[in-house]
Amino acid sequence: MIAPAAPCRTRATISTDRFGATAARTGPGRQRRQHADQDAAFADHVAEAAQVVLSAALGIVLLRASGLQPLAAAEPTQLAEPLRKMIGALLS
Repeated sequence: MIAPAAPCRTRATISTDRFGATAARTGPGRQRRQHADQDAAFADHVAEAAQVVLSAALGIVLLRASGLQPLAAAEPTQLAEPLRKMIGALLS
């Protein structure tokens, strides 16, 4: 009698579907691509959030320059905490 073979430790596994055998990659290459996709999605999220923060900052600058009260009369120390909260919320 022939002894059963040891489990295969290759990077490719074979799965069967109704059309026949297809190879599915499960090795480190696929994991790197998955991480790269996640990193790209995170980078897109951060870029969008940064654009919103910049837009808000430009809006505040324009409103202060136009003389809109009470924003134009506010001291930088008075604006620091609300801006910190806004930026923290937008970048989270």
